[in-house]
Amino acid sequence: MKQIISGANIPTPDYSEYATDVPILAYIVNIGMLGEDIVNGKWLPFPTTPESVKEVLNSIGIDGDRYKRFIVADYFTIIAGLDMILPASPCMNELNLLANFIDNMECEEMDIFEAALELKKKKKKKL
Repeated sequence: MKQIISGANIPTPDYSEYATDVPILAYIVNIGMLGEDIVNGKWLPFPTTPESVKEVLNSIGIDGDRYKRFIVADYFTIIAGLDMILPASPCMNELNLLANFIDNMECEEMDIFEAALELKKKKKKKL
């Protein structure tokens, strides 16, 4: 897992709420409340639906009036190394497409994808 807000008390995801093979879990946090020293967030599994995104945003106080912006403060993925390259401000549609893509991978494709991520990580360390 990659925590974007250092020192934040981000709860460990309760995996009993999700299928064990959820490709991506993202901890969505209300940015406006961070300025008030409040970490108001919730785990959202991907792939997801627009209704689920709206429900999570509402539950963390994103109202479009006082609080409008959010970030992903942490990720958990079933793909080794993927959490290290996912952005703090993702496009939810793109994150959903990626999760759907991963969800539909065969075992061999998953191995190749993980190997490519490992190679990218090694290249980054050399720079």
